[in-house]
Amino acid sequence: MVGGFIRDALLSEVDKTILTGKHKKDVDLVTADPLDIFLPTIQKLSKKYYVVEHYQVVQFTFEDYKVALTRLRYDRICDGRQADVVFVKTLQEDVWRRDFTINALYADPKGMIIDFSGGYQDLCHQKIRFIGDPKMRILEDTLRMLRYVRFCSFFQMPMAPAIVELIMKYRDLLSTLPQDRVRQEMSKIMQLPYGKRNLEILQLNDYHYK
Repeated sequence: MVGGFIRDALLSEVDKTILTGKHKKDVDLVTADPLDIFLPTIQKLSKKYYVVEHYQVVQFTFEDYKVALTRLRYDRICDGRQADVVFVKTLQEDVWRRDFTINALYADPKGMIIDFSGGYQDLCHQKIRFIGDPKMRILEDTLRMLRYVRFCSFFQMPMAPAIVELIMKYRDLLSTLPQDRVRQEMSKIMQLPYGKRNLEILQLNDYHYK
């Protein structure tokens, strides 16, 4: 298991639905094995499943859970929307394609937390830190700019000046994304106490998307 489900489980006494913007429980699972191995089991568990062959991802529902099972990978080249991927065998290689340290926490089947990036300490101290070079992470997926704003707004913490500078420089790239994704992220931000203020700082509060 990896990502937001673990992050939210470690948070206490917070409204997680505001942070995630999701009503169902979303669970991200990873494996080093080809997904063909798991498809027969998934087909028995759920009549609704969807396979993204290029990224080796299968999404399905089970009871009240929305599950995504993804093969461990490294994004070799990414243009902000599509990635050229290489499938890998270890979590240590997979972690480098993720956005923030607090979203790069893994858990084994026994529930033991596996943390390669200091995400647990960052979560305890409410610190939002990109994995690796922030500029590279943003250019790989420009929606991460808004995700950074959302997490900072949720924790009611100031945005780092260096990240603000990057967002101001690259914010026009948001217009190249599917606009439903942008609107969804903006909606989540606006629900948060510091959301509107942070969007105003970045001059995104009245930004018009095509």
